[in-house]
Amino acid sequence: GAFFTFLFGPNRLSIAYANFAFLLIGQIALWIFFAKRWGVKTALAAEGLLLYSRAFSANPAGGFFDLRFDFGGMIMFGICFMILISFFEKPNLPKLWLSLMAITISLSTRSITMVYLLGFVGLIFAYQLLVKPRNRQNTDDALKYTAWLFFGMLVIFAVFLALQWEGLNGYYGNMFRTTEKNIRDAEGGLSSVWERPLYYINSFHFHFLLYIKLIIGLVGGFIAVQVWNTARRRNFTSSGINKGLLKTSALAGAAGISVFTAVNLYSPSPVVISVLNIPLVLVAGILVHYFLQRLRIWSGVILTI
Repeated sequence: GAFFTFLFGPNRLSIAYANFAFLLIGQIALWIFFAKRWGVKTALAAEGLLLYSRAFSANPAGGFFDLRFDFGGMIMFGICFMILISFFEKPNLPKLWLSLMAITISLSTRSITMVYLLGFVGLIFAYQLLVKPRNRQNTDDALKYTAWLFFGMLVIFAVFLALQWEGLNGYYGNMFRTTEKNIRDAEGGLSSVWERPLYYINSFHFHFLLYIKLIIGLVGGFIAVQVWNTARRRNFTSSGINKGLLKTSALAGAAGISVFTAVNLYSPSPVVISVLNIPLVLVAGILVHYFLQRLRIWSGVILTI
């Protein structure tokens, strides 16, 4: 924001350019992620899904037209999520450094995203410790790199806390020590902390209703055609569910658990749940790819009904 204000002068449009820059960076990252794995058509679908987000509707809190850094935090969290997927697919030293660099930028954009990312990586690390695949060598390598990633994140966060302690303590500390938390609960329509989970479930529904409908519709279509196929004793879907879909969905679920756990520890906010936007775009985008792959075969089945 300061950079664009220096270039174009002190006005609201200059500040708004910052969100446009974040959007552009996010779209490029999304395109690279999808085009490399699933082709140009799926990448185009993913770009469209991102633009259908609630963040681009008529001036929602934390959205594209809001001049706060929540939109930038959403984009950077999503970019970190994609980079971490690449890291967990095949961990190595360059991907480790790339992950730590992206996480540092995300932290400097919106500090709370580090808490979400620490929880996310911690869940994956715990899974790797508890679940041992057949290939022991790959397991040891993954554990080693994930341990270094988690340790690096802790160091980055510790340095950030040391540098920004006064401001963070003044904001989050006062929220826990004073009656401000009660005021914020009342603003969110909550009478107790136990109502926060329902508040964030409703917030998730509000932000991601389009994605929810799309995912449910596609999954329902897969199930319906598979049932019909089984009844007709055909086996055109014998290849099973795409592994990329299952892995990405599991990782998106881990990110969701981390975010939901963290946000319920402090006062309600209509903004914070939006960080899950790009993880959901990834799940919906892979489902679209999976659907398009089978559309030709399914159309043949429909014609023979």
